[in-house]
Amino acid sequence: MGAMARLLIMLAWLCLSQAAARVVGVTADLGAVVPAVVLLSSALVPLMEVGARLLPVAATVTASWSLAAQTWGVGWASALMGSALALVVFVTWDQR
Repeated sequence: MGAMARLLIMLAWLCLSQAAARVVGVTADLGAVVPAVVLLSSALVPLMEVGARLLPVAATVTASWSLAAQTWGVGWASALMGSALALVVFVTWDQR
């Protein structure tokens, strides 16, 4: 998968998260910031294969889920985090 395809997939995910933010009723600022934070923290997970330590990665992912849970609610935060992790695994699958 090319770099442009990866970029388009991530942009589509961010657009879907914006739509979900409107459904949940989150403000526009938090609707943009929280998905970006969740996606960035999820992007750290594949780094564990190249030597990143588990505790800092797990703490970052947990903190971003906690931020999402405080603003979006537990169910929506779990869906957001799960979809971000699935997206990162899918996009980085070719790189392994």
